[in-house]
Amino acid sequence: MEQANFKLRHSIEPYIGLPVIFGIIGIFAAYIGFTKNDWGGFISILVAFVLLFIATVIFGLRYRIWLTANTIHMQTSTWNNRRNITSINISEISSIANETSDMHTLAKLGRPFRRIAVYDQKHQKYIDISLKHFVRSDIKKLLQEIHKQRPDISIPAN
Repeated sequence: MEQANFKLRHSIEPYIGLPVIFGIIGIFAAYIGFTKNDWGGFISILVAFVLLFIATVIFGLRYRIWLTANTIHMQTSTWNNRRNITSINISEISSIANETSDMHTLAKLGRPFRRIAVYDQKHQKYIDISLKHFVRSDIKKLLQEIHKQRPDISIPAN
């Protein structure tokens, strides 16, 4: 049997809302700049938003999921630029679930809001596949590959 090796492609979906929010606040700041003839606030907001957007995109692109032979890998990045890699062999998967974060998990920003979670209970590890950060067809392809190797595992519909 030929082994699948591929990387999930990133989606632009998580980055669409930020420019809209930044644009609305930027228009308000520009209005204040025109009426008060004081552009310091507008420039400060503009610089802060650009830096925040760049940081968000960089962190988003460092979040990766890929499959090599029989192992799924997840790479995340922390604020101190450490890269964490979690790997789960397909034969060690105990369950796969379609999950949504509760308010506590969402506040910690530790896991994607909507995700497919792949669990290895034996080693107490999990891999979160964000439904916003990755192309849906790639997620489906990964789940099909898991199902091909592990037909005993229930695969959730995404």
